[in-house]
Amino acid sequence: MPDAKKMLADLREITAISATKEGNTRFSYSEEDRKAKQILMGKLEAAGLTTRLDGVGNLFAYRPGEEDKRALYIGSHMDTVPEGGPYDGLLGTMAAAHILMHLEKEKIETEIPVALIVFAEEEGSAFGGALFGSRIVTGAAELTELDRLYTKEGVSARELVTRAGYSANWEDIMLLTPERVAGFIELHIEQGGVLDAEDKTIGVVSSIVGIRQMEVILTGVSNHAGTTPMHMRNDPMVAAAHMITEIGALPKKLGDKHTVATVGRVQTFPGGANVIPSEVRFTVDIRDVNAPVLQEMEKQVEAIVDTHAKANGVQAKRHLFGSAEPVHLDEKMQQAIRDAADEAGVTRMDLPSGAGHDAELMALQAPTGMIFVPSIGGVSHSPYEDTKEADLHAGLDVMYRTVKRIAGVKA
Repeated sequence: MPDAKKMLADLREITAISATKEGNTRFSYSEEDRKAKQILMGKLEAAGLTTRLDGVGNLFAYRPGEEDKRALYIGSHMDTVPEGGPYDGLLGTMAAAHILMHLEKEKIETEIPVALIVFAEEEGSAFGGALFGSRIVTGAAELTELDRLYTKEGVSARELVTRAGYSANWEDIMLLTPERVAGFIELHIEQGGVLDAEDKTIGVVSSIVGIRQMEVILTGVSNHAGTTPMHMRNDPMVAAAHMITEIGALPKKLGDKHTVATVGRVQTFPGGANVIPSEVRFTVDIRDVNAPVLQEMEKQVEAIVDTHAKANGVQAKRHLFGSAEPVHLDEKMQQAIRDAADEAGVTRMDLPSGAGHDAELMALQAPTGMIFVPSIGGVSHSPYEDTKEADLHAGLDVMYRTVKRIAGVKA
């Protein structure tokens, strides 16, 4: 069994290099990211494994002689949100690395080779390209995306990637097609409060939500707040208030307890306390595991915007800036995780993932499984993100048992 205490010690060595006053900030293509990958690659190579970085910074590790074989891939990501917690992504990466190192150390032969992948730019914190590394290696994105995206400082994504030492060329990227990938397993913290509330140790992920993210731009007429009667206004803020209220009611109307709608950002212009706004912008994020529900929610958001824009005499524009379809994970993988949890003697439950993950891209290429461990209080993307150490140990244990079930151990 891989050493859970050693895994956590190695994890904390990496978090130490990206620690901030509040939490951890380790963006892809940053100096912290470079140091973290150097540390991990050093440990993998010292264990006798072969490592490489591809043209966009995805990290791979293989047992000797298995670099070109069809394999069961395991892993996650290392990048964080600003002031993030210690376990988001990094737990799955370190667990997978220690499983691979343990297989090599103990000379455990498997029917299917096992390989590690650490995806670059999962969070999108560097230049807004969430799941970028997994979208590239699965062929779901083009490298020309690097020419359209920029950092907050105005640096092009291509310049950021090449400045970090990667070619950003297809010649240096190995696509993970079904011919190369026998399966994929990812361990991750839940990032929600279900497992913690239900007092379960392991979550068997059944599906990953589909997402629609859009920005709504409302244009009215700016005027004096005191001298403009209410019936003479073209006020985009009043229209936005009606829209936001109705959008917030859509999940209860159309979905179930896993359906969500969020308005996460609202901006008013010019922003004076005594000025009727000329423009209001707000974002809408809707999620569901069922494609028909997601599609209907999207249609109703559009109808709500059009109705209240007309009623308040303002112009409305919408543009979609994020979209992903729901993904249902492989049933055999789910059963292997259930069996592994039962064998380990820990409690479990099935649940969908409300957050996007690299696993959703891998699931389009090969049978994919995902294992959750609890987030205390449901807190994540926060310096206060935490998981009980016993649950971290259990996550590694269940993942290792699952890997052996899927890869098959030679007698």
